[in-house]
Amino acid sequence: MSSATIEIRTDHAWCFSKSAKIFAIERTMPAAMVGYMMSHEWEEFCNRVDEALERMTKATLIHMYATCVSFLACIVALAVFLALFMNGGGLRPLIPIVAVPGTMMLLLSQRASCYWSATIKRVKQSIIQICEDTSKGNSSLSFHYREETFVTASSGENHSSANTWFIDVSIRQDAVTDVGVSSESAAKRLEDLEAVKSMLSPEEYDEKRARIVAEL
Repeated sequence: MSSATIEIRTDHAWCFSKSAKIFAIERTMPAAMVGYMMSHEWEEFCNRVDEALERMTKATLIHMYATCVSFLACIVALAVFLALFMNGGGLRPLIPIVAVPGTMMLLLSQRASCYWSATIKRVKQSIIQICEDTSKGNSSLSFHYREETFVTASSGENHSSANTWFIDVSIRQDAVTDVGVSSESAAKRLEDLEAVKSMLSPEEYDEKRARIVAEL
């Protein structure tokens, strides 16, 4: 049994481009999976995962904008508060009025953060379900959602960490698949194999080609 990894990419330059996807699946089929999954099945799988990730992208943007607006509102409210306080008692009754918008913005930021956390949980469940559905339709491939936490920076006792998401695929090389039950589908698999030939060793290429040809 072999395995392959499908990355879920994070666009670190997303804040500079409204059209960029913050989260997206790597759409290049791993070479190890060629011959076990048809190209249209792979496309459908990627589309479903990207559709789920799109919800997280929107939630992240909402969370980011709410946090930025709240931060700026608090700075402005603090500046006005200090100005009113320093300018004498006559204007001090206005201080509570100035504090209200800042408080509302903080509540907005907290609400956006809760929405973001809840959306991430729903998206993870959606991807897990997609993996289960796809695995049921292919006797040779088993898809599993995974995530790992790794340290990005360390200073003394303080550590910064980040999460990475990916999909692990277990490949049963001895299984009989339904992908190549017809000469037409086998021919398409040969075409897909040729497209990734440069990514395979000669031995891997020959092995995969022989397996597909045997099904013709």
